[in-house]
Amino acid sequence: MARKLGPDPTVNDLNIVEIPPLTIEEGLDMSLKIFNEYKVPVDEEDVRYMLREIKWLMPFFIQLVIQLLIDETESEGLPVTSKMVDKVLLKAANHRNNIYFASYYDRLEKSLPADQYEKAKSILAEIAEKEAVEASQFNNDNNQLLLETLEYDGYIHEQSGYYRFNSPILRMWWGKNAR
Repeated sequence: MARKLGPDPTVNDLNIVEIPPLTIEEGLDMSLKIFNEYKVPVDEEDVRYMLREIKWLMPFFIQLVIQLLIDETESEGLPVTSKMVDKVLLKAANHRNNIYFASYYDRLEKSLPADQYEKAKSILAEIAEKEAVEASQFNNDNNQLLLETLEYDGYIHEQSGYYRFNSPILRMWWGKNAR
């Protein structure tokens, strides 16, 4: 974003600090503390399953799934299970005006010029549909800055020559709702 705005030289002196996702053990510790705080019965293996399904272990996504699981346990009176995790992951991705993910969609329109916005939506729609798209497919249309923006804003990442969504939940939501 700073590069697109043509910053004064002092912005170029800033260091880029990448904040990586949590490790499985850090995510497990965080999750168990939250479940314990809310007195929700949960087995460690089910929490590990939840974390494997979330994949991109940013606290936001972990907390979102945990909140949905807490709501589910309160309404059903059952402990957390892997089957319940699957259910809430689908639930998270199925809401058109989901307050958690609509901002990802809205943010593109606000931060990109119209032609870049349309191109970004097209790229993200294709990645959502196919789950992974060869990076070389997007490199031919001077998309490098746009792809960097999508990466640094937390939508996608490049791994082994393929672009994928960081979050499977966001990918599912995008595929169903962002048109």
